[in-house]
Amino acid sequence: MKPLGAVIDGLECMALTRPRATKTVIMLHGFGADMNDLAPLHTYLDPDGHFNWIFPQGILTVPIGPHATGRAWFPIRMADIEAAAMRGEVVDFAEVFPEGMAEAERRIKSLISYLRLKSSDLILGGFSQGAMMTCQVALTLPDDIMGMILFSGNCVNIKTWEAAAPRHKAIPYIQSHGMEDPILGFKHAERLHSLLSESGLKGQFLPFKGFHEIPLPVIRETARFLKSLL
Repeated sequence: MKPLGAVIDGLECMALTRPRATKTVIMLHGFGADMNDLAPLHTYLDPDGHFNWIFPQGILTVPIGPHATGRAWFPIRMADIEAAAMRGEVVDFAEVFPEGMAEAERRIKSLISYLRLKSSDLILGGFSQGAMMTCQVALTLPDDIMGMILFSGNCVNIKTWEAAAPRHKAIPYIQSHGMEDPILGFKHAERLHSLLSESGLKGQFLPFKGFHEIPLPVIRETARFLKSLL
C-alpha cells in the first residue's frame, strides 16, 4: 500500500494498483476513522488481485476522544446518537441532507474524474458514513457504476435517493448490517434495502447478529460478490 501520487482536489488517498487490473474499487471509511481503516480489507476481498483499490481520506478532521482526532465526510452530532442510545433508540437520518455532504460528494466525483475511471469499471463502497456517501455518489452520477458495497449504512437525503434510484436499476449491490447496531439502526438499514430493491436494483442484504462492524462472513460474501462482477 502506498500513497497516491498527489493530493487530488484536496483529497488525500492511499492506493494499491495491480498490473493487469482494469477495474477499480473506491472504499470510503466511516466517521472518526481514516483512509487506513479499510485498507487491509483488499487482502481478503480481492486475494487474486483483479481490482485496483483506492482509499480516500475524509475531508473533515473530527475529535474522537481526548487529544485524538479522526476523519469524516460530513459532520455528525455524536451527542445525539449517544443520547438516543441511552433511551434505547437510534437516530433516523433519512430526511436529512447533512451539511457538508455536497462538498464531500464533489470531492469524490472529482477524484473519479481525475483518475479517468469509467463508471462501468468502478465499484464504490464504504462503511457506515462511507456507505451513505457511496449511495449519494453512485445514485447521482450520470451513468451506472459496476457495483456498490454498503457496510452498516442508513438512508440520508432520502427524497433525492428515491427519485434517483430508479434511473440506476443496473447497479448491483451488497449490503450488510448488524441487527443490534446501536449507532445506525437496523430498521433504517432495512429501509435502505427496500428503497434500492423496490427501485429495481438487484442486491443482496446480509443481516447478522452483531453491532456496528464488518464480520468475517460478510467479508467472505463480499469477496464472492466482487468476483461475480468480473
